[in-house]
Amino acid sequence: MNLRKLLSLFLSVALCMNLLVVPGFAMKTDSNLTNKYEAESSSGGENKASPSEADKDTDADIPEKVEEDKGDKGDTGEVKEEASALDPAEDKSTLSDSSLADHIVISQVYGGGGNNGCIWKSDFIELYNPTDEAVDIDGWSIQWLAGNEFGSSKIQLTNLSGTIEAGGYYLIKEADGSNKDAPELPEPDAEGSINMSGTGGAAALSKSSVRLTGKDDENFVDLVGISTTAKEYETEATSAMSNSTAAIRKDPAVDTDNNKADFKIGKPEPHNSSYEEGGGTLPGETKCKTPTATPAAGPVLKDTPLTFSTETSDAVIEYNTESKDADEWITYSSDSGLMIDEPVTYYVRAVKEGLKASEIAEFSYTIREAGKVMTIKDVLALGQNTKDVTVTGELSYLATTYGNPVLQSEIDGSQYSIYIYGAAPDGARVGDILEISGDYQIRYGMPQITSTKDKAKIAVKQEEVTIPPVTYTISQIKAMAGTADIEKSGLINRVVLIEDVKLGKLNTSGSTPVTDATGTINIYQAAPYPEGVEEGETVDLTAMIGRYNQTIQLYTGTEEKNGFPVYYVKNDNKPPVITLGTYIDARPEQEYPISVQVRDNVGVASVEVLFGPSEDAQEKSLSMTFNQDTNNYEAVIPAENFAKGQKALYIKFKAKDKTGLETVSGIVTIAINDKPQVLAVTPDRNKATGDVKAPEISIKMANIGNNPSVSLTLNKANGTAIYTDQPMSLKESASDGATYAFSPKVLEDGIYNAQVTVVRGDKVSHTESWKFTIGKSAFTAYFGQLHGHTNYSDGSGSVKDGLNYLANIPEEDNVQFVSFTDHSNYFDTKDAPNPKEALNDPSLMTPGSRAIWEEYRDQTRAFNETSSRKALSGFEMTWSGGPGHINTFGSAGLVSRNNTALNDKKNDAGMKAYYDILTADPDPLANLSQFNHPGKTFGTFSDFAYYTPARDAKMVLVEVGNGEGSIGSGGYFPSYNEYTKALDKGWHLAPANNQDNHKGVGEMRIRQGQLSSQMICQRPGF
Repeated sequence: MNLRKLLSLFLSVALCMNLLVVPGFAMKTDSNLTNKYEAESSSGGENKASPSEADKDTDADIPEKVEEDKGDKGDTGEVKEEASALDPAEDKSTLSDSSLADHIVISQVYGGGGNNGCIWKSDFIELYNPTDEAVDIDGWSIQWLAGNEFGSSKIQLTNLSGTIEAGGYYLIKEADGSNKDAPELPEPDAEGSINMSGTGGAAALSKSSVRLTGKDDENFVDLVGISTTAKEYETEATSAMSNSTAAIRKDPAVDTDNNKADFKIGKPEPHNSSYEEGGGTLPGETKCKTPTATPAAGPVLKDTPLTFSTETSDAVIEYNTESKDADEWITYSSDSGLMIDEPVTYYVRAVKEGLKASEIAEFSYTIREAGKVMTIKDVLALGQNTKDVTVTGELSYLATTYGNPVLQSEIDGSQYSIYIYGAAPDGARVGDILEISGDYQIRYGMPQITSTKDKAKIAVKQEEVTIPPVTYTISQIKAMAGTADIEKSGLINRVVLIEDVKLGKLNTSGSTPVTDATGTINIYQAAPYPEGVEEGETVDLTAMIGRYNQTIQLYTGTEEKNGFPVYYVKNDNKPPVITLGTYIDARPEQEYPISVQVRDNVGVASVEVLFGPSEDAQEKSLSMTFNQDTNNYEAVIPAENFAKGQKALYIKFKAKDKTGLETVSGIVTIAINDKPQVLAVTPDRNKATGDVKAPEISIKMANIGNNPSVSLTLNKANGTAIYTDQPMSLKESASDGATYAFSPKVLEDGIYNAQVTVVRGDKVSHTESWKFTIGKSAFTAYFGQLHGHTNYSDGSGSVKDGLNYLANIPEEDNVQFVSFTDHSNYFDTKDAPNPKEALNDPSLMTPGSRAIWEEYRDQTRAFNETSSRKALSGFEMTWSGGPGHINTFGSAGLVSRNNTALNDKKNDAGMKAYYDILTADPDPLANLSQFNHPGKTFGTFSDFAYYTPARDAKMVLVEVGNGEGSIGSGGYFPSYNEYTKALDKGWHLAPANNQDNHKGVGEMRIRQGQLSSQMICQRPGF
């Protein structure tokens, strides 16, 4: 089987509906969590959830917003701005100093989100900080009064947190409307669910999360009343909004306490805390923004490319390497091709007509040695996006449900920490010294090592932890937000212990509040509470300090990954909880593997299995061992406990927690099946004999006694009898079983049904039936995996790890191929997306993206040259917020949602454009694609609309089940009804089950009992 053969399977797979279709094999991948996500995750999972990463793949279902009818039915979407006596372009020099706001202001209100003729999918309220200092808004709230007065119980609140920088914005997302095709907001800084009116109402800003009593309330900050609907306002309310217009503060720095004078009605243009100017100048901008450099100053590898940028649109960047006072400055452009090949200092400024020149930025670089192992302190001193870094430190914590490593070190009397957006090496435990290679980035304010393409290494095994968690209060943690150079301080990513924490309502996909005596902080995408731990309980919490932009928050791991309770209940009175499994029959004189699930709120100390030959006595016992891959406790009961003639073994489990509380399960009866046992048959089930027309028919069996009667009945598929009760002869006898065989005459090509009956001397019998083909099969079944991720996107295992795993799978597991389908938006960037034509012409890809794509594919190509098993390199195309995810195989190039045309969700324009480029390549084996995990979480491809024969030729598969499920979860998530829907819409698709596992190569498994094998068909002659 070669790779082109494997691709050809997709063309014929729709003909194989009579086959059992299932997936057995998938790659584990690690996902860092995403914060304030725009995301999706392939149910998989999609875009890796780095705790600081915002552009990820973890879509959440949002209740539809009811569109209000407020008299704006005539709105057609045309934006009509009212005339203003105070226009942003107007000379503001006549404004009095008292008009300039000295507090956070509400700068924009939009309530038409998702309504007919809307501009944005969601309602929003925008804040602005006109002061010259950052303002901490932890504990503040935005309060929507609608048409009510202060004091009304109908006022709705959205709680706020974080810091608004001087001159910075803060975006609060509220309810979505029914128009799911409308554009998504920029990444919000806070999210609520208030269903605002599209025409009017009132919004108030408070320093408290308690409803304001009036404008004289001590917590009152600002108020905007809109239209005649508003009962509360400052002096006069503004004019009415519409579905396509917002109330916008004319100058965000000005507040005259007259809403009508301060606001205009215009096209909504939301800004968040990461806002970067896209054209013109910022309101009140008088000076160019200081340039930044990539990489930032610090040690770099020789010949590192250097680029400069500024937030001031259309500004010219100039530089020199002499001094700030140099007479000659060189004009920089993206084509300058600057390279750092020796120690050097660059002096850089931005200039633009009509604005003052920026401050002169100074970037000094030294050359570091390639491959040198660095301390965490030295890594934190590196510039942004530093490539090829190797860091060492003690593994102090495994954060998130995926178990991403947190390394810490004590250096010069101070503690330094760094988060790894990848996987720990196999066998690593908290306390070990690791070495991990990758790229250093500060993502949304959080330092981390990413792109860990080489396997992590355990440098030193340690029996004990030498850097325990540091005890902090919540107020001390939140105060870190004001630390100078916080990214380099080692405070972010620190592992901490917070005592006497009251747990809030668990939200594993959002924020979970926790409170101590000093304050409240959120855990982002918290690990599930242990068995018996509930909202409202008080625990000692071990967590990692994280950051999203200016917001300090926590991240938690699991007890299973870390080896200690993350949520430790101090006053435990709950014994362990034992959950029994389903236990198959045992066989006489054969050992019996057994497992059980045990959970406890303070941690499990020990688990035993007790067993004996009667219900009244289980006198023998075995200690059970915890398996991190299955999260179960396991043991093997020796064969001597299953004697011939014995009917059953009776077992029970005893578990003890770390405070000494015990639980004993009920009795479980393990029946002993004394019937003959079939171990193997030839020809193999459902296989073809090829040129062998008279194959030996054999059966290997155990527990058949002495001199059993063994006979064969062989029929053609049409029922024609070839042999009836034909005796079979003993061919071989061994300690593990006996083989009986019969050599038939030459048989005609076709499908045959074999049936072997064995009768022991005690008259106990068993009949085994199977099918095989004489000659060549019309189709060949292959078993493998068509949906898996690595650390090229949101997985933690490398491609190399996956290929090594594939190469070493035992033959009896019957795996022939695996695919790597990482999220394509990790291969290019929003700033430099690939053009859509690059899918079929890789020469059009950006140089950086093409280099990653070729590196990705070269690894599987090299593997395929030497292995009989095959690896496919595809990618997963995703749309954040819908309409779905698609795996594409056999493409020349790669595109992603970073391309705005392909990500256009209005009327599914982006998805339709993607279909069009799939069909643009006439090669029937190019761009073959699969509809991934259709359903409400990630989309149903608009109910499989837009069928055409050309698109049908490229879309050949649909997942009817997925083994990743909700973000960071496991289990099997079916979508059978969606498959039927797709067929009803005219698509010719074969069903596929895939694990879509996002938990790392260390957990690549064929999950028997959960997912069956995936079969796809090959036409003869390929």
